[in-house]
Amino acid sequence: MALINSFLSKSVEEGKMTQVDKDVTMSRVEGTTKMDELTHCNLVIEALVENIELKRKIFKELVKICQPNMILATNTSCLSLT
Repeated sequence: MALINSFLSKSVEEGKMTQVDKDVTMSRVEGTTKMDELTHCNLVIEALVENIELKRKIFKELVKICQPNMILATNTSCLSLT
């Protein structure tokens, strides 16, 4: 959450967005480390370490607890999603 806040703050400083837009964006984003808090989400972005087996395990758990129309995304940068 701190990293997201930092990136958005930089966008405000550079005039790419207003402080109001940043505040609205931050109010719409929640971070958690508790799986049971994700059951109501429309979008989940996984941000684990680059460990494919751990990511697979977490994705399997998320599919069981989240809504069928939920979007599950990853921020992986070096692992193949296929």
